[in-house]
Amino acid sequence: IGCSDTLWKNLRKKRLVKFGPNEVPTITYEGAYISTKAVISETEEGLSNDFLSSLFRRVERKIDIPEGYDHRMTEERYEDQLRNELQKIDTILTTTDFIIERIGEKTELRHRLWQLIEEIKQVHEESLEAELERDLVLFRKYTSASAQDPTGSAKNPLEEFSSEHEIREMYEEMLSFFSSRWDRFVSNYEDRYLPRTSCWEQLYDPSKQALYWFNWTKSESYWGHDESLGLPAICEACDDMILSTDYKCFNCDTFRSERNRKKYNGKVPLDILEKECTTL
Repeated sequence: IGCSDTLWKNLRKKRLVKFGPNEVPTITYEGAYISTKAVISETEEGLSNDFLSSLFRRVERKIDIPEGYDHRMTEERYEDQLRNELQKIDTILTTTDFIIERIGEKTELRHRLWQLIEEIKQVHEESLEAELERDLVLFRKYTSASAQDPTGSAKNPLEEFSSEHEIREMYEEMLSFFSSRWDRFVSNYEDRYLPRTSCWEQLYDPSKQALYWFNWTKSESYWGHDESLGLPAICEACDDMILSTDYKCFNCDTFRSERNRKKYNGKVPLDILEKECTTL
């Protein structure tokens, strides 16, 4: 789930000892029923279930909540709303053939998609912080009750943790893992819809029954007639087209970015071309 090997192995060993192979604690605290589980999210286009479930992993706790009640935190519910809207826009952009007369509609949808992606990142980080504070409060209540109860009957509601340090370390690992994998999540959308700053849109021409690229600021069109070469890359420096056989952008003389290197389809390796160019 993104924790360091040592930390997660230790936590998993504790959970296996206490809760068995399912590793899902079912305990009571001051007469309240508590359960803990990991929340698994839906699938976005192009990303595996395993990747998404680990990227958007949350720790959810139910404390004496009636059956069927939405017990999620405010941040969690809002994040789910944002991801649902992102999925709807993704579906529209994927399944709709936009013609030139609807370019404004597509541009607006794509801009909204990138707004949602940025907001989802912020809200997920806020959600992890809120969950950390919730768990710290639960643990402190137990610590206080334990200190006042000489019989030792007070139950730890977070039995997988023995200190506040372990709780904080767990959430820091989750946040670090989320940050390290976020670029891959973003790249999934950049590969299909181009970066947010790009002015190119992929449109459909009914008369030719073909897709093409149109730059709405320059009123320029690009037709990729040779499908075997794949879609062209977009220069992240000047927003100009880079053909799949070109080793750099010849408009601003910038080498391909790391993302655009994956779209290179020339016969000579990029490393050789770049080396020869820099030594001239």
